[in-house]
Formats: sequence, structure tokens, C-alpha cells
Amino acid sequence: MERLETLPVEPLTAEEEVALVYLREEEKLARDVYTAFAEKWGSKIFTNIAGAEQRHMDLVGALLVRHEIKDPVVDDTAGVFSDP
Repeated sequence: MERLETLPVEPLTAEEEVALVYLREEEKLARDVYTAFAEKWGSKIFTNIAGAEQRHMDLVGALLVRHEIKDPVVDDTAGVFSDP
């Protein structure tokens, strides 16, 4: 698999930019929910899923940086979002 840094930066459409911003917070929401489930029920499956959601969040964050798009996650506190 190629590393992101090795690929050319292609321009995004306005719709793609909006989708990335939305996806960043959607991944945060999923991470927050599965983290809360793991804390409540202590099940490793929820911890594993929360970890996967964090990786997704990190990858979308890298795309935002790469395309110089403002990151909507300004406060990483669980349950705190830019988009109400």
C-alpha cells in the first residue's frame, strides 16, 4: 500500500471538502460512543472498535492537513463537536 505522502495532491471539489469535514466529526462521534460503551461494559470489542475509529479519525485528519482544510475537531473532549 502506498503511503499518503507519496501520492500527488489532487484538488478537491467543494462537496468533497464538506464531506471530509463531516467525516472527521462522524469518526469522532463513533470513537466517543464506542469508548463510552467500553467504559460502561468493559468489553474488549468496544475498545477495539474505538481504536479503529480513532485510526479512521487520524487518517481523515491527515487528509484535512494535506488539503489545508480547517479541522472541525478543535476540542477532542468526548461529546464535543463543532457541528451541532
